[in-house]
Amino acid sequence: RPGRVVSVSEIAGGKGEILEFVVPKKSKIIQNKLKNVGFPKGAVIGAMVGKGGISVPTGDDKVMPGDSVIVFTTPVVRSRVEQFFKQ
Repeated sequence: RPGRVVSVSEIAGGKGEILEFVVPKKSKIIQNKLKNVGFPKGAVIGAMVGKGGISVPTGDDKVMPGDSVIVFTTPVVRSRVEQFFKQ
């Protein structure tokens, strides 16, 4: 898988997935408010772990290099989600 995937779990018999990424330095999602990055419909960032601890992000939060991000997604948009976490 592209990006630094730490773990993958299937849910609902493979109809959904939970992906954990470690955000690389040159990821296109970093340092932008989540509401402005164009994250695909059918996926949501459910948790972030960074220097400030663990949080459930809002659209005003920013992902920083080295953060761990938990994403809930469907197989249909999984590849688009992975593009946000490529180096």
